[in-house]
Amino acid sequence: MVGSATGRYNGGVASRHAGSNPGHPQGTERTVAMSDWSVLETSRELRRRWDSGQATFGAWVASGSPHVVELLCAAGPDWIVLDGQHGYADAATLPGLLRAAAISRTPAIVRVASNDGPAIGTALDLGANGVIVPMVDDAEQAARAVAACRYGPAGTRSFGPTRAALASPPFSTAVGDDTAICIVMAETVRAVENIEAIVAVDGVHGVFIGPLDLAISIGRPPTFTIDDPEVRAYMLTVRDACRAAGCAVGTFPATAHIPDWAAEGFEFLGLVADGEILSRVPREMLAAARGA
Repeated sequence: MVGSATGRYNGGVASRHAGSNPGHPQGTERTVAMSDWSVLETSRELRRRWDSGQATFGAWVASGSPHVVELLCAAGPDWIVLDGQHGYADAATLPGLLRAAAISRTPAIVRVASNDGPAIGTALDLGANGVIVPMVDDAEQAARAVAACRYGPAGTRSFGPTRAALASPPFSTAVGDDTAICIVMAETVRAVENIEAIVAVDGVHGVFIGPLDLAISIGRPPTFTIDDPEVRAYMLTVRDACRAAGCAVGTFPATAHIPDWAAEGFEFLGLVADGEILSRVPREMLAAARGA
């Protein structure tokens, strides 16, 4: 295992805009030509922020709408997740979604539907900064996810950077390996039990805890408030293992509890989801208009 983040992140560089949004450097225009930046640059900067222990906050998009991605990215999140597990991010929609994120230089990470090599490769080929791989329960599954993010001889990714070659020119297998952020999800008791072995896999850049499935796995009701003591204890166990291994840890708590998890040392926190906004805000506005 590479214990330090420098080794784990393979080529991370110091930021020229310390403490700023990696996608939106201070003093620059938000809308830029593709040739003025690279996905590699934003991947390195996001990893650098995690390495320094900074909490980063992102948006989650399930709708598959490029316009929604543009609107959310205009708010200035540190990253955006395009959801292909419980949403509509797939090979048909990803090019438009990734272009929408690129307008504002927002790092875009795709949650793939499963730990499937071709699906992971497709997301990266289309220009994603990285992937979130769900339901990773042990080191073998983590190693499979990492291998899918890397070209041979170390990995199993097939060469065909359809859009990635445009997003990080000049493209090479080394650039592809350095660009791809690999985050695995810990969502079960088994994953927590195996977490030290999971984070020991070289190439795992972070662990994202799925609080709903983790709660379900121990017979608790799923909730983003994460107020069950046992669920919370499991999450802190994952946090401790990630801290010892030098990789990031994240989750998606209820908005009111985000400062608490940032204080606990979580560096990758989901702040807002498109479905939640699109359902809650109109409901609140209608209630106010109708005097409810």
